[in-house]
Amino acid sequence: MKLCINSRDELKLIDLKDVCYMKACGNYTDFYFVDGKTKSETGCLSLFTKQIEELYSDDDCPFVRVGRSHAVNIEHIILINIPQRTLQIRAATANNIILPKKLLKELRDFILKKNRRTT
Repeated sequence: MKLCINSRDELKLIDLKDVCYMKACGNYTDFYFVDGKTKSETGCLSLFTKQIEELYSDDDCPFVRVGRSHAVNIEHIILINIPQRTLQIRAATANNIILPKKLLKELRDFILKKNRRTT
């Protein structure tokens, strides 16, 4: 699936399978890719997550909103460490994402529940 970002002068197509996560940055959203690159796009995170959810059916969407600042592609999560409050993403230059324990527990439970439905 590709996310279409239309502006006055150009149309950008972002291949969502290559997006590890998105991070809110005011009125911009930073896209972090598997190859380690980052792109900043005009638009708030809620706008992009809504567009992505519309592309997928309810159970197929790989992106999960985690708090106010992040949306994560669960296909690229390699570790959720609740005591250390870290979420590790598979990417060339991935930094750990620091999140509250409550959000990490909810994310863990969501992934476990989703995996039970598919197996």
